[in-house]
Amino acid sequence: MNIKEIEVVSNLPASKRYEYFIKKVTDFEEVWGLYYDGWAILEDDNGNTLMPFWPKKEFANLCAVDEWNDYKAEQIELEDFMQVSWYEDRWHQTFNILEQCRLCIVRY
Repeated sequence: MNIKEIEVVSNLPASKRYEYFIKKVTDFEEVWGLYYDGWAILEDDNGNTLMPFWPKKEFANLCAVDEWNDYKAEQIELEDFMQVSWYEDRWHQTFNILEQCRLCIVRY
């Protein structure tokens, strides 16, 4: 992935970024999150807890700044992601995802 692709994708409208996300995730069969002693999370304007995902490692790394500075991009195999088994061992360190978190695609 090169800087031009990152710039082009980052400037796409939300619907096109979503299409890009779906295409890359299905092409490479992986999703990326940020992890450091727990998964990176954030809140929306309504106070809902969200967990961001990215289609490629480079996008996740670009978001490892400020409060996520110590976080590292971590790959989640699509099969695991779809079965929701990838967080079972780690998620309890943050909170119970099924009850308190909405899974989301973060804007990049």
